[in-house]
Amino acid sequence: QSVLRDQCELGIRFLDLRIARKPAGGSRLFFAHGIYTLMTVKEALEELALWLDAHPKEIIIISCSHFESLTDEDHIQLVEFIMSLFSKKLCFSKVNNQSSS
Repeated sequence: QSVLRDQCELGIRFLDLRIARKPAGGSRLFFAHGIYTLMTVKEALEELALWLDAHPKEIIIISCSHFESLTDEDHIQLVEFIMSLFSKKLCFSKVNNQSSS
């Protein structure tokens, strides 16, 4: 069972994901909320994507933060993974680039 999937089943629609690299975790990323999780970020997000596939009318807001001990390359790979995994499910905010004159 995925903790994220279980939370979605209980009605949670906002997820605060604090991402970190364990000192001895190799290149894998984990969640860190005081302690490190056993499930990797990729495993959990894949479970969440499956849940969203099964519930196409649902919307989940995911806040990713902290990124403890991540390198720039880790961050790039994480963003690419998220964009690939969720592809058309992602909602991007539009930024108003007009300058005030």
